[in-house]
Amino acid sequence: MGNPDCQRYPASYLDYGADGYSGACFPRNTDADMPSTCTDTRFEQVRVATAFGTFCVERAGAPHSEHTILLLHGFGVNSFLWRGVTARLARAGCLVLAPDLLGHGVSEWPADASLTFSEQADALAAALRNMERTRVTVVGQDTGGLVALALAARHPDMVRQLVIINPPDHRSLPPAPVRRMLRVADRLPAPPSRTAAPATPAAALPTHNQLAATALVAALLANGSAYPDHMTSATMAHYLAPWLVDGGAAQLCSLARELSSDSLPADTLAAVVAPTLVLRGDQDSSVPADVARTLAGSLENARLRVFPQHGRLLAAVAPDALARTLLAFITDSANPVATEAAVQA
Repeated sequence: MGNPDCQRYPASYLDYGADGYSGACFPRNTDADMPSTCTDTRFEQVRVATAFGTFCVERAGAPHSEHTILLLHGFGVNSFLWRGVTARLARAGCLVLAPDLLGHGVSEWPADASLTFSEQADALAAALRNMERTRVTVVGQDTGGLVALALAARHPDMVRQLVIINPPDHRSLPPAPVRRMLRVADRLPAPPSRTAAPATPAAALPTHNQLAATALVAALLANGSAYPDHMTSATMAHYLAPWLVDGGAAQLCSLARELSSDSLPADTLAAVVAPTLVLRGDQDSSVPADVARTLAGSLENARLRVFPQHGRLLAAVAPDALARTLLAFITDSANPVATEAAVQA
């Protein structure tokens, strides 16, 4: 299942497939609510076909850069999360790839895929090969961090470095924000009968799916930032848009119910050998503080850093500080040690 009705992307893409690519490349129209730091960065959308499904990827930066950075969003959001970080990394000379994960955004919604972390990782590996990017730094936010771990474990030759931001406890899934969203879903009224005559013309009313999707996304993103004013209505609209199409709310709930503690194989952490940085916002109330610390201690070559006075969505709220941290790690990660340090945002 695709999501052709979402208008976050223009109609034309650069198309990649197993036998190369075809088509023409177009920059995304600049959104009025974008930070001013993004307006001088050329963002492109590429559509990358794999046997698992087709990814829509936002790309920016130097095509022949020494450093390719793959940014993976978390559950229920999309690549818009990374817009500010992408611009800063691209201006620093990196090539940045920010896909909508399968089942999210305007990437394909495969009807017959269970979309485990391992399957998402294998699909991303196929997409990177099709794009001829086979050695990358992978950055994952919350459940996107679990996809990043699976990618590093299953395709170690492709992952140069790894950054995990505010990871959930992989032993206790779904994460708290997703459980909260599912509780809201259980309380939503059933869709109205198609035979019932509306009291108001249908065009004047939001659909049941639109109302449901709005309630679900609001529940999912509640308390995502320690600074609520950063989560503006315009920002929320970007995260909400893909779920407003018919069936979007049901798709979101279906993906949520597939998250379980066996979604990440037990031997994943032991197989990760890439130098790893684990980042945590110390105001993230969705995950106990010791989860990030335990993860860093469980990996062979990792360190933990803390962002004081920040919550879960670091990329959205602190793109400058996060980009600086990523660039420092990329250029100085030959021999990280398991230490904890604070990052001043």
